[in-house]
Amino acid sequence: MGKHSEEMKSGKTKIIIFIFVIFIIIALIIMLFVLKKTPEEKAIESIVRCFKAIKMSDVDSANKYINYDELVASLDAMIVENRSISDVEKELFKDINWNIKNIKIEDNKAMAEVEIINKNFENIITEWMKQLYGIRNSEQVISDQIALEKLENILEKETESKSEVQTITLHKEKEGWKIDVNEELRNLMYPGIDKVISVLNEY
Repeated sequence: MGKHSEEMKSGKTKIIIFIFVIFIIIALIIMLFVLKKTPEEKAIESIVRCFKAIKMSDVDSANKYINYDELVASLDAMIVENRSISDVEKELFKDINWNIKNIKIEDNKAMAEVEIINKNFENIITEWMKQLYGIRNSEQVISDQIALEKLENILEKETESKSEVQTITLHKEKEGWKIDVNEELRNLMYPGIDKVISVLNEY
């Protein structure tokens, strides 16, 4: 009886050791796979994670890869300044799709050619300005809340999408690759805005 009990304990010990060894092997394989990623692959991964977070309005995750507030403010700083009274941000990027066409790495800098499909911001901004000018001409005061309500309503109703291709810039930091917020990125994320940006700046 004692011998049988010892054999059972020995068998269980062998099973536990076997499972542990398998676990270690899997962990090593995963580590090797991560370590084998090229700089290009890591930069692409950062872009994809950034766009996914932006699409889901996950600001905390997006901020790991981009200055999210700066991106939103590149459309209009009023949106960021009045975040507590507006849901405009949820409408800006919820329909985006992307395709990373090409990427080149030079030291700690990456240049990625990216296609974004989003709502047509040429239509959106044109209609927004039209409505705000109408309010102004009726001698009503245009508060930030009124302006943002108009923009949100227009965003919700916009059904036309537009494709934009731009080359965006990334820089490698200690935490990983981060996307620069510049004119090219603004034009990419808000397709068609480059055609009406001068009007927007005059408002």
